[in-house]
Amino acid sequence: MFDFRWQPSQGGRHVISQDLLPGDEGTTFCGLELLVPRQRCTKTEWLWPTCPACYESAKSHT
Repeated sequence: MFDFRWQPSQGGRHVISQDLLPGDEGTTFCGLELLVPRQRCTKTEWLWPTCPACYESAKSHT
């Protein structure tokens, strides 16, 4: 099992810790600060581009 998950935020899909829950403040693997939304992300948000820095960082966590 992975210790992270993907989260759309600020126009891109980023990687966050699996421990972050809806409503938590946290930091993505690329250093972006975000508030994990309480509502489900839209289908359109899941189509946003993948953050290259998060992708590279996630590869080392698998």
